[in-house]
Amino acid sequence: MKTRRILWIGTLLIAMLQLWNYRFFMYSDGIAYLEVAKRLEVNSYWSPLFSWLLVPVVRFVPLAWTATAVHALQTLFALLAVLLADRLWRKLSPEATEDRGWLITRWLAAWWMVFDLTSISLFQPDGLALCLYLTACLLVLHRRPVLLGLVLAAAYLAKAAMLPFALILLGCWFFVERRRTLLATAILFVCCFPWWLALRQHTGRWTIGDSGALNHAWEVDGLTRWMHGQGGPQSTRQISSQPDAFVYPTPFAVTYPPWYDPSYWFAGLEKRPFSPANQLRALYENGAPILWYWIAVPGFMAALALSHRIRDWRGLGSEVRSRWLLLVPALATASMYAAVFFEPRYLAPQLFLLGTIPLRAAYSRAGRPAFWLFPVAASAVVFFLLVAEVKLAAQEVFVDGVTPNPHAAVAMEMHAAGALPGTPVAFIGLNLQPEWARQGQFRIVGDVPFRYNRDPGLNRYILFDRSNLEQFWRAPAAVRKKIYEGFAQSGARFVIAHEVPEKADKSGWTRLATKVNLISGCCQTFWIRPLPPPADPPATHAAGSAAPTPAAEQDNVAPKTPPGPA
Repeated sequence: MKTRRILWIGTLLIAMLQLWNYRFFMYSDGIAYLEVAKRLEVNSYWSPLFSWLLVPVVRFVPLAWTATAVHALQTLFALLAVLLADRLWRKLSPEATEDRGWLITRWLAAWWMVFDLTSISLFQPDGLALCLYLTACLLVLHRRPVLLGLVLAAAYLAKAAMLPFALILLGCWFFVERRRTLLATAILFVCCFPWWLALRQHTGRWTIGDSGALNHAWEVDGLTRWMHGQGGPQSTRQISSQPDAFVYPTPFAVTYPPWYDPSYWFAGLEKRPFSPANQLRALYENGAPILWYWIAVPGFMAALALSHRIRDWRGLGSEVRSRWLLLVPALATASMYAAVFFEPRYLAPQLFLLGTIPLRAAYSRAGRPAFWLFPVAASAVVFFLLVAEVKLAAQEVFVDGVTPNPHAAVAMEMHAAGALPGTPVAFIGLNLQPEWARQGQFRIVGDVPFRYNRDPGLNRYILFDRSNLEQFWRAPAAVRKKIYEGFAQSGARFVIAHEVPEKADKSGWTRLATKVNLISGCCQTFWIRPLPPPADPPATHAAGSAAPTPAAEQDNVAPKTPPGPA
């Protein structure tokens, strides 16, 4: 009991550290979820449940605090996931007095799953999906079909990729509990069908969501990644090709329209011819990292070191096979992601189960050294996570100093420069993190974007390609003027830039004082430039989605902007 209390204290400390370190962090995915919550619209790319949970945040929390409020919600999901992982293993190992060595090992593995693979830092529904996945596993073991059907429906509404997991889990359970499986399946379909009808009405076709098809087109079939696919009937309009620049004045009056509903902009482009070579390449590029993360589960090195002490290999295999009801769905969903794209957060519960179930079987057969070696090996994995979080917090508190929300501060400077709430703007820079625009209540209607690639290594990081921005700043003045005019034609009143080269032509630009870290290790200032009114008025906005009139034109007075939170 004392050990469990210490582990809970450690859980709370890591959760609070991550909440503090990332309290202002927000990027395009999170902004899209908040916009969907604000507008309460059907969106075939972003699953609805996470946005529904954010409705109280967008309605009642001050704008400058919304990122912190959502990260607080993510913290609750993280604590719940650790609790569920503990309950799951207490069900799998119902001994009255659990061995302390294994208790510490599996608890550290849960930390790894929650705070490393998933992380509070990410503004995503993965923490919610993690909780629902573990709950579904518990309900299967407890044979509760009604609750299982409801939880699996919620899991699908939180993340569309959870529907295949739900069907595979129910298919496996059918061999054990046929009547209960049929009941759970019926409840799943009854709960999901209204959303499928809404998607049918929204898209004009039957679909469970478009995220899978689009990600397969981006990551496997070679479609231009993410923001600005060209050639479709509804693609963003390209106004320059050297450098690339785009405008999108209609139809979405949101912070960053290209990422609010990618299925709209990429309509028709996701239907690519199947390429066996591309598919095999994806399986290799994704399969290797999945295997690496499975090996990295806390305690694996101890099992490897003590493998020579294991004599009962047949019993070990029998114990692992006895958990097939949990392992088969985990393996199947891991294979599904390997065929498209893998990030650790996608497979956090699967890697946890695929790692800890064999580890438990090895631990119980490795003798006395396992009692101390397994926790030590697991602690070594978690140690680096803890050091990184402590270092990040110490850097801010003792070196940089605690500051208010930098995005809100930048927005206030832009307001002072004349870009008032509701003003359409264009952007030159990293369009994956337009939190400054959300804080300023601006609407981005055009941009000169970064290009994005994937690191083929084990971590599958996003690689930022600055070549398009460098080409813009090196371009002749006439080329830049033409792009500015294109932005103005689309309604933009100002153009905002981030990461401006030192030798770039900055005539007409004003540098803002607040520095914002949009890219890790790259803390730079913003620049703002007013745009002259266009010779021809911008195109009329689509019905029901007109861009908001700037506050200065509505009331003829500058609006009051709340200060950012400390």
